[in-house]
Amino acid sequence: TQTVAFEALLWAFETKMKDRDIWFTSADKKAAEEFIRACEMWARIFNLVSELVSEPLIGPDDKEEDYYLKYEIRIPLGNNEFIRVNALASNVNAFHGKQGFMIVDELARHKDQLGVWEGALPATIWGYPLRVISTQNGKGLFFQLTEACKKGKHPNWGYHHTDIYQATKDGLLDKILQGQGKLSPGEKATQQQIDEWIDTI
Repeated sequence: TQTVAFEALLWAFETKMKDRDIWFTSADKKAAEEFIRACEMWARIFNLVSELVSEPLIGPDDKEEDYYLKYEIRIPLGNNEFIRVNALASNVNAFHGKQGFMIVDELARHKDQLGVWEGALPATIWGYPLRVISTQNGKGLFFQLTEACKKGKHPNWGYHHTDIYQATKDGLLDKILQGQGKLSPGEKATQQQIDEWIDTI
């Protein structure tokens, strides 16, 4: 989440495209909030001001347990230009007609994967970037897309896969044990701790 927030904001600073907007959707409210917090963090690091201009909304057609959530922050750039960052909970209509940097988080966990995909994909026709990030969950659209990428059917797409073994090599267990207070900051797990943890997982 933090990485794609950084990438999206960097794109928004540098793009020559007409719309600098960033659109993020995920399968639940917590993920939308996390993305907004990540963007606010990067804005502070870039020494920019961000302001929350829109709070969560419940649309008239939304059920209370699956409501249409929207957070929007605005980052002024000067000269009456600004970046708008929009984070939405899962809603198939949320992306339709939007342009900007499109991010679909946890596509495999959306109730209507095809509907979300159909809303996000048209922005790419205009040259806007689209990022899809997800863990696997059954054999729906996200699974089909990843299988197609593995077979080389979309050579112009970037495809990145990280399993638990690669994540552990990259320091996942170190971060977990540090967060639990079992390792000091900067300390690394032993091979025995790694082996035992992988066995447990």
